[in-house]
Amino acid sequence: MFLLLSVFGLVVVMDQVTKAMIVARLQEGAFTAGIGGVRFRHVTNRRNPWGSIRAVRLMMVVWLALVVMTGIVGALIQIPALHIALGALAGGATGNLIDGISRSGVTDFIDLRVWPVFNLADTAIVAGAVFLLWTLLHVQR
Repeated sequence: MFLLLSVFGLVVVMDQVTKAMIVARLQEGAFTAGIGGVRFRHVTNRRNPWGSIRAVRLMMVVWLALVVMTGIVGALIQIPALHIALGALAGGATGNLIDGISRSGVTDFIDLRVWPVFNLADTAIVAGAVFLLWTLLHVQR
């Protein structure tokens, strides 16, 4: 369970710190060169229904259910790879939820130019889901 909580916390902190850096350094829509072909572009995704009280309540219920299920599975199944995957998934979801509620939209900033702009929380969610699938298919219990 320590590994799950560590990954969860690391993802949330890294996500929030990088989003705060982008908000502080780049105006909405502005971009700067990154590493390789990647550039950083400040985009706020407001297509999510964060403004509605009803939507926020629904998202909180879904998030709480995700966290509770993650905790139960993490406590019952002692497979480190599973804990890493679940921590990344829950951390990414939490990072975007915090952003959506506190900023009325999710801050995205990683621009590959051939893909929609995304953030570290999105990356953690996708990586966690892929790693979870791999773990379920390959790890011996």
